[in-house]
Amino acid sequence: MSKFKASIIIRTKNEEQWIPYCLEAVINQNYSDKEIIIIDDDSTDKTLDILKNYPVNLYKYEGDYIPGKSLNFGISKAKGDFIIFLSGHCIPKNPYWLENLLKPFKKYKNLAGVYGRQEPFRFTSDTNKRDLWNTFGLDNKLQIKDSFFHNANSCIPAKILKKYKFDETATNIEDRIWATDRIKQGYRIYYNSNASVYHWHGINQDNNKIRLSGVVRILEDNNLISPSHEIKNKKKVPETAILPCLDPFLFDKNMYLLKKSINDLKQSKYIKKIILLLGSDQKKHNFKILEVDDIIIRPKHLSSLILGQWPSISHVVKSLKSFKCKSFFVLQENYPYRNSKQIDELIEFYLNSKSRVVMYGQKIRNTIFERSKKKYKPIGLPFAPKGIEKKRYYSALKGFGMVTDGDMLTKEISIHEDFEMKSLNDQFANIQINCQKDFVDYYKNNIQKLKVIKLNINHRKLKNVI
Repeated sequence: MSKFKASIIIRTKNEEQWIPYCLEAVINQNYSDKEIIIIDDDSTDKTLDILKNYPVNLYKYEGDYIPGKSLNFGISKAKGDFIIFLSGHCIPKNPYWLENLLKPFKKYKNLAGVYGRQEPFRFTSDTNKRDLWNTFGLDNKLQIKDSFFHNANSCIPAKILKKYKFDETATNIEDRIWATDRIKQGYRIYYNSNASVYHWHGINQDNNKIRLSGVVRILEDNNLISPSHEIKNKKKVPETAILPCLDPFLFDKNMYLLKKSINDLKQSKYIKKIILLLGSDQKKHNFKILEVDDIIIRPKHLSSLILGQWPSISHVVKSLKSFKCKSFFVLQENYPYRNSKQIDELIEFYLNSKSRVVMYGQKIRNTIFERSKKKYKPIGLPFAPKGIEKKRYYSALKGFGMVTDGDMLTKEISIHEDFEMKSLNDQFANIQINCQKDFVDYYKNNIQKLKVIKLNINHRKLKNVI
């Protein structure tokens, strides 16, 4: 398709947690003819400092915040043929998001606007998962009477916006009001599920946790989000291990931690194939010395830290033949005291379990507190004697070892709804290497005596843990 000039308007208000990932995904779109406009509503966190590092046009909104007024202000600064609206805490799912928002305008006439899919993160709350899954489905549709429209991820021709501005009195649903008026005038709205973004929260709020959890479970358990017509297969022995590692040279040039994990896998009586999943900036030829069966470089759009490791692992699994009929062992390299026996014991636990996902976990024996607004709130009975507190709390150790079927790895459902934990009783094995200091201490106590490797010490931290 021919290229249009696209103006992407992003509204921000204290978005320091999200805006770096949002902008990285926007900048990395395969659609180059674009400008990025930021309309900031008096952010008091580090948002403005972060924006200085990106090629954006920043404008500050002044006065009482009214959604439509803020949007119209951004439109007045735009120079594109099409205006794209994107929430500051939405992250385009892939490099084709922008292109997919624009495509319907080539196919359909009299379109007032296009809006795209919004998907939850795996760590999104049940309330918001329910809202997003119920609202944004998998089927594209041309809306002739339905005026639903959502500005968190949408596109409207500039010529239409110049003629019809957003309501500057409405305190919310200004997008729905605008779309309703256009539908009445004979325009149409198009929903393109392929123009998808990750969104932190849903479009509604509901504090009935029991009810909302039930709705989410129904959506997940009945595959209403990613329907499958295949008959579920019996569990298979996981013969393939996936080892995600953004930077094998993070702590030392000899990759000791990675080699140790590979060696543990090779000693397993079940694992027959090892796949190394590297960061997008790594080169395969640097890792030929490693005894693995396949090396995969993850796509750049799946390397964002906010996404975690799951999307890139899913990408690997989908590339394998008959992946839905297989099971996989997933682990991370930062557990140097893990051994092959523990790997095999988790696999055996999985084969005997009724759950589709199993992982190691460790019982939390101390009192847990939640910090909110500089205050500490106990979870459960604080400092209760042993035997009094009936609830048991566990810490999940996904990076230590996790077994799951291929179908579960590639779906949007939450793994915590169908999983079981195997208790890791070896406190020593639970030690993690999460920063350079951890590795230096480990090196001095375990490796230096054997004179195995030399390392260059700095203060880097391990990022993107599972």
